[in-house]
Amino acid sequence: MPNKTEYVYVLTNPCIQYSFKDGNEKKVISPVKIGKAKNLEKRIGTLNTSLPENFEHHMSVEANDAKAVENVVQEYLKEYRIYTKTGEKTEFFRCSAEVAIAALKKVARHMHLKEYKFKKDKLIGRSASKIQANALKSKKAEVKSVIATWKNKTQLAKLIARKGGNEGSYGHILQTLSRKRPCAKSSKWRSALEQAGLKFDENNLVINWSVAKNPL
Repeated sequence: MPNKTEYVYVLTNPCIQYSFKDGNEKKVISPVKIGKAKNLEKRIGTLNTSLPENFEHHMSVEANDAKAVENVVQEYLKEYRIYTKTGEKTEFFRCSAEVAIAALKKVARHMHLKEYKFKKDKLIGRSASKIQANALKSKKAEVKSVIATWKNKTQLAKLIARKGGNEGSYGHILQTLSRKRPCAKSSKWRSALEQAGLKFDENNLVINWSVAKNPL
């Protein structure tokens, strides 16, 4: 018999929209999600990772048998249940958050359940805002790599090797830049070096590595 505290919650997210006909009128709403979780903050944090905006927590209760509570609440709201195109049930309901909260409160009173004090500041998991921040950070890193500069032959060799798709091979290029290793016209690195603006003498040795331009 279940005896571990879990949580039944009511959530909405403004970027989730559902359209339906109410008589002759077409309506578009942000549906309510009613579900259960062992760790509410972690669950909401996980849900947030798939959407550009965070879920809003409206209410939740503590229960030793969250599945039973969830079933009862969803039964109260069955006329609002949203189904998939194949007829499968979802945890979304085309009613307002107020209607869902009223149903959960009614069940909570009947089953003597305590309302959970949701800790928004302790959200576990990545939030939508963090995802956007990380995406921006990644974009900045990408831009930074494109405009990468160098201060010595080693850095330039690594950039050329990266351009060729194998940064681990920069050692060979470094030897070429140092005029210790010729680079034949048939070499797979010759075109990358030439695209970087480098020229070669009659012995296939780099003439002056310092005049190179950005190889990326």
